[in-house]
Amino acid sequence: MKEVDCKKCINYNGARSEIVDMGGAQKTKWYVDCAVYGEVMAIGDGDQILKRCMKYEPSEKPVKKKKKDTAKEQLRREIGGRIREIRKEIGLNQTKFGEKSNTSRGIIGFIESGKVSPRLELLKSLYEDYNVDLNYLISGEGSMFRKEG
Repeated sequence: MKEVDCKKCINYNGARSEIVDMGGAQKTKWYVDCAVYGEVMAIGDGDQILKRCMKYEPSEKPVKKKKKDTAKEQLRREIGGRIREIRKEIGLNQTKFGEKSNTSRGIIGFIESGKVSPRLELLKSLYEDYNVDLNYLISGEGSMFRKEG
């Protein structure tokens, strides 16, 4: 069994407390109102209500902290977004775009969402087949397409 925080359990209905002396140390004795067990005594420090409980169910799933993107991840996402803009400007869906650039539709989706980096073959296809300005693709600056001349 693990220690759990009763306040985060869906069965928690409230609590009352009192300060007690336990061998020279002051502790908080909590009386937890639990929908499963009724009133249950738990010992805790301050606001913590800790109890060993087999019926513990978190009232909401813990929220994962989103880690900060590295510069590489940020660039990959930006390039993917620009590839999506280019594909839409050309007027192709992911499947047709992938066929013409010898890349699967799934990989095109991963590239556009920034999950994977585009391979050199795709960049070469964008440059040669669609006249895409690679400076725009990498930095977002300038014109989307190269000027013919």
